[in-house]
Amino acid sequence: MQTVAQLISPLWLITLSCLAFLILRSTRIGILSRYPALMIYLTLELFLGVIGTCLGLKSLIYWWSYLIVDRVIGSVLVIFMSREMFAEVYFDHPGLRTLTMATLRKSLIVGGITTLLLGPLVLIHRGEPGFQCWQLPFYEIGRCVVFGQVIFICSMWSKLRWLPLNINKNVKTYSLTLCASQLISGVVATMILIFHSRQFTLVSNIVVLVASISVYLTLALALERPQALPLPNYCPAPDLQILARLSDVERLLKQIDASAKLARGIALERFRVRYWPNAAKRRDMI
Repeated sequence: MQTVAQLISPLWLITLSCLAFLILRSTRIGILSRYPALMIYLTLELFLGVIGTCLGLKSLIYWWSYLIVDRVIGSVLVIFMSREMFAEVYFDHPGLRTLTMATLRKSLIVGGITTLLLGPLVLIHRGEPGFQCWQLPFYEIGRCVVFGQVIFICSMWSKLRWLPLNINKNVKTYSLTLCASQLISGVVATMILIFHSRQFTLVSNIVVLVASISVYLTLALALERPQALPLPNYCPAPDLQILARLSDVERLLKQIDASAKLARGIALERFRVRYWPNAAKRRDMI
């Protein structure tokens, strides 16, 4: 087990190096403008890694930073990441935006229910040394969002595969890689809470670090420079012949209005000549 513990430090440094490489390459190819939530999430992960490297993983500053940044802010960013990863798919198909939002809401609800069902397995260690209940809500929030995102990505791909859409490579890389990463993270976090032993935690940390290295390298090497999104063709260019016909119709309507106005004027003059004298005689008789 001592050998396993010694692997944590080099794997930690390799993970931070791969993460820094991913951020630099993504910034260079312009991923920031297309996937801002992903870039903010990766930057926060690098920030936490630097704090853990400088102050130690057991320091209170790192621990509180991890709980607040990764479990709270990170959970919010995961929701935004779920919204933006399929943005290019429904850019030309606005109807899919509603489908995405409805699927995301249902997936988060299912993820929350899954987390609650696993709650009794976690609480069996209540009262044991090292188990602090006040930390449990932070982990539960993270696990709820993680499982919800995995369910969301699987649900979206199960629906999109029936549609004749040309899905971009970046969308596939972003969604599938993140799905695998979150699935491993959620399962490992649940297993750590269930077994709650130092040996299992060390092995689980190595698994998470290896998975993180694979995810960062996959994203760094597979993501491509985003293509310029075409302007939505909601207002096609009008036909010149149609415009000419509409102009003729407009002129015709103006002539009809002028003719109707002239006819009303003539009719009014006849009315005055024909009926006003009789009206004058009647006034004289009165």
